[in-house]
Amino acid sequence: MEDCNVVVGIIINNKNEVLIALRPLHVVQPGVWEFPGGKVEPNETLENALIREFFEEIGIAIKRAEFFLKIEKSFPEKNILLILHAFRIHDYTGVPYGRENQQIQWVSIDNLTKYTFPEANSDIVFALQAQKS
Repeated sequence: MEDCNVVVGIIINNKNEVLIALRPLHVVQPGVWEFPGGKVEPNETLENALIREFFEEIGIAIKRAEFFLKIEKSFPEKNILLILHAFRIHDYTGVPYGRENQQIQWVSIDNLTKYTFPEANSDIVFALQAQKS
């Protein structure tokens, strides 16, 4: 099975809202919400991938992030093991916007379950809600 390493970032604002993005219709799992991020390139660190993806996708420069959660999901039909590395982003510069024309939205942690996420992202939702309690 081939490993596919992915990084995602969790930004929580001062209103206890989390930034999420809507997946475009031309990608795998279209039209569902996700935490911004993307695939780690060969020979790239997780942190550098997070910085690159956030600039490419939502136009911000990450200044400080810390590891939050690792999730592994197997997709035998595609012979892929998805290894998702989630980071909490504590400091950044810039104002988030959809640089790839994707819709982004700030959502309260309590309301995250009202949105449809890919399975691996759903585990992050549950972890955030459990941490809040």
